[in-house]
Amino acid sequence: MRIAALDVGSSQVRIFVPGKGLLLDEPACAVVDERKGHVVAAGHRALSVVGKVPGYLRLVRPIRHGAVDDFAVAAGMLHRLGELAGLSRRTRRTIAVCVSPGATPIERKALAGVCAEALDTDVQLIDRAAACAIGDGVLGAADGIGVMTLDVGGGTAQAAMSCWGGVVSQSLVRCGGRDMDEALRSWFRGSFGLVVGEDVAEELKIRLGHASPTAQMLRAEVLGRDVEDGRPRSVVVSSEEVAGAIEEQIQALEKAVLDCIAAVPPELATDLLADGIRLFGGVAKLAGLQERLESVTSLSVRLAKEPLTAAVAGAAMW
Repeated sequence: MRIAALDVGSSQVRIFVPGKGLLLDEPACAVVDERKGHVVAAGHRALSVVGKVPGYLRLVRPIRHGAVDDFAVAAGMLHRLGELAGLSRRTRRTIAVCVSPGATPIERKALAGVCAEALDTDVQLIDRAAACAIGDGVLGAADGIGVMTLDVGGGTAQAAMSCWGGVVSQSLVRCGGRDMDEALRSWFRGSFGLVVGEDVAEELKIRLGHASPTAQMLRAEVLGRDVEDGRPRSVVVSSEEVAGAIEEQIQALEKAVLDCIAAVPPELATDLLADGIRLFGGVAKLAGLQERLESVTSLSVRLAKEPLTAAVAGAAMW
């Protein structure tokens, strides 16, 4: 019996239980005690202790570009988050786990293995693209309607055409929201000699980032640490500058969409024209992304009803 669905991303871990809804939405990170190799905190708890703990405690993000990067830490993180969500280890059950259609066999095996070990459970891998469509209410598991999705997470972007509950064409790029954050951090260091934190870069991306030209020029003051002397220093940047810093990542999203469209079977062309493209993931809300994709594809592009949680909800309904 399947009792829950799990979405393990580069940025977030989400757990959804039918009848109860979303029980957990936590950062995909853990604090590791390097003396013993044990995970001592996970999720928001792990982020809250950064900079406040001894040197032998290290913050680790065990999922990179949508794949398991550190099996032991990922298992420890998921075990703690599973307990936080109230998933009991006493009853044998099956958990649906979202997986990218573009994941390699090795990546699929690693994801299934780490979830099974962490939660002591049987695992059923569900294609994330089809789960997104189902969670958005536009594709039933047995419906022969083609639905195209672009799902941009923290470490990957997946464009896919789904039909009959499966994926018929897809294109994956190892680029996501965290890559945009890192591009901004690199730009600050190179242009201003300023080191800024991950959270600062992410907030700036949300506030000033955009994917299409805009008439409204926004500015923000950003505080960081000087590369040379380590002193706190601030600079003022514009929305145009921020947009330029993440342009390479936006172009990668464009390529994923265009490559996927090129592989769509002609039998599904009518569905694609009628429904367009639906956006999922944290970057889906980036200002101007819908307009940018509409311009390059000549298709309608819309934001999903629940872009962040549709995948895990759809996997639970599969």
